[in-house]
Amino acid sequence: MCGIVGLYLKNPSLEDRLGALFSPMLIEMTDRGPDSAGFAIYGDEVADGYVKISLQQHTDKNFSWKNLVVWLTEKLGEEVDLSENATAAVIRVKTTE
Repeated sequence: MCGIVGLYLKNPSLEDRLGALFSPMLIEMTDRGPDSAGFAIYGDEVADGYVKISLQQHTDKNFSWKNLVVWLTEKLGEEVDLSENATAAVIRVKTTE
């Protein structure tokens, strides 16, 4: 049986306690079976007035994230920033709210 835990840590004063905060969650997951465990740390903050959207790899390996950015730019009327890696794309765009 699978399970997912997460920690959305926004308080910089708690960063040095990340392991202590995250470890109990992983320990609780050990009863769920022999599957692997891991964690990821994301630290690329977005400036005030912007939103960041992380998208997992599209099922179509030839999917063009750049075409999506062009489409979003046209629809939103704002510049859209794109970062890609092997398994995901991150889009940043200015928000009006």
